[in-house]
This record gives sequence, structure tokens and C-alpha cells, in this order.
Amino acid sequence: MVTDIHDTTFNNYKAVLVKGTQYAHGATFAKEILMFGDADKTIMVASACPETDKALMALLQKSAFSVQYDENQQAKPEDAVAFSIDTTGTNFILEPNMNGILSYKLKGEPDRANVMFMAAGSVATVFAEDKKAYTLTRLKKLPGHENDKIISCVPVKIDGLPGYEVVATQQLASKAVNEKILLVMLYSTENGYYYMIAGIAKKDVEKHMDTFKKMSRTFKRKKT
Repeated sequence: MVTDIHDTTFNNYKAVLVKGTQYAHGATFAKEILMFGDADKTIMVASACPETDKALMALLQKSAFSVQYDENQQAKPEDAVAFSIDTTGTNFILEPNMNGILSYKLKGEPDRANVMFMAAGSVATVFAEDKKAYTLTRLKKLPGHENDKIISCVPVKIDGLPGYEVVATQQLASKAVNEKILLVMLYSTENGYYYMIAGIAKKDVEKHMDTFKKMSRTFKRKKT
């Protein structure tokens, strides 16, 4: 929920600071997004912390306003995450963002409206005893997937991490086709963090679902 929108300037750009709150994982988080740029580009710097920790949010806001934007630097999103996905043999290409998520789209497609694939790590620890139930709950919390019909939910183990692979579908109101989603949740047995891999297809569904499964199996954590 947005609570405040404030116009400002940043790095000689017009900017907007958006403040709000979000309820997730049984707690309310305060969120701030600093957006700046011009007619050709928009850069976003996002911060989040427990709503009750006002001091931490003040520090996060100070950090956000300390960001230096280098327009000549080439974004390498794979450097911003602690894992990798191999797209060899597919038509998926990595999108140039640095938000801690690997996001892919099909070559030649102008956007991700029909087909998309992404992988991300959690920002908070989750010690769920029933990981199958948590995986299904996490699916239902994805925007637009609250009423998905579960087709399958099977245990998997990828890069040594246990988890579950869910395939679900929903009937699109505007078209006589079914949208399918593949959701893979992998759980760390050490620190309570998890990894989420998801692919959504609205066309050539079965072909893309096979590709999603193939790509999800290539998930690999980087050695530290």
C-alpha cells in the first residue's frame, strides 16, 4: 500500500520517492523506492525492512540516496546473484537488470507478456516444517495465481537442495487458452533461505514447460 509520494531530484535527474507498506510472511514491511531518470530510462533503488524498525529504514534511505549512477557501465545481472542458470540450447536471453533476480525472455519477443522465466533468492529466512504446503501457499501468493489449479507437485533435488516442483494452470478470461506456470522452490537446510524458479507460458505452452523444467535443472549456487 502506497503511503506517500514525494518529488525530488537525484544525480541531476528528476526523481520520485515512493513510500509504502507490504504484508508478507506474517509481518508488515516498510518499503521505499527511489525512481529517477529521463525520457529514455528509469532507474529504481528499492529498500525494505520490518515496519517497526524506523532507524533501519532511515539508514536504508540514506544508502539509497548515496547511489552513484554510471550510464556507461554495462549491467551484468548474473553478477548480482549467488547462483546461475544455463540457457544453452534454448531461445531464452537474460534481461539486463540488477535487482537480484535473473529474468529471461524469448529472443525476438518485445516483452514477457506471453512467456517469461525467472529465478531469485529469498530476502528473508523461512523455517517451514511442511515445505510442500509452503510451496503451494507461495504459488497462491503470486499475483494472478490465487485460484490456480494444481496439476502436479513433486519433490525435487537440484544442486543438492531439496524442494518441490509445481505445475499449475488457469483459464484466461480473455482467450480460450490455458496459462501454465512452473514453480520450483528449493530450500537451504542450513540457513532457512530458499530459491524460487518460475516460468509462465500463455502460448506454445507444453513446449515452454519442457524448456522451463530443463532450465530449472541447471540451477547452481556459486562457490564462495
